Amino acid sequence: MIDEIFEVIMKEARARPGSSLGVKIQSVLLDVDTKVIACMEKINEDERRKKIDENKRSDT
Repeated sequence: MIDEIFEVIMKEARARPGSSLGVKIQSVLLDVDTKVIACMEKINEDERRKKIDENKRSDT
């Protein structure tokens, strides 16, 4: 699994413009990090809304 992830990162990095492979890899990892944070924020918001809905139902 790790090898597959590494290959995807390398493929994406090589496709990006720029001179240094290291910088391109950092760019890919930063994009992944940004997407992971956005997903976690969405999950947290969904859980918060679910709890609010459950509390509203239990109050009635």
